[in-house]
Amino acid sequence: MTSASDLSAGTDTKSAETRLRVALDLVEAGLEIHWWRLRREHPEATDAEIDALQAAWLRAPRGDAGRPSTRPSSATAA
Repeated sequence: MTSASDLSAGTDTKSAETRLRVALDLVEAGLEIHWWRLRREHPEATDAEIDALQAAWLRAPRGDAGRPSTRPSSATAA
């Protein structure tokens, strides 16, 4: 027989899976929006160049919003 705690654990897992899927879908949507923003800002660029611009943006070590990040670096984080 299944206990209430077993049912609850299964629900929590499903809920966590759902939240993760939603989070990943939002990241994917955000990356697509950013890609199209880069396309508008650089209409002469090829798709490969836009991909490279986005990759550079994603790899920026401390943010790439035109100003220094206020986040502590991993070296100073406790």
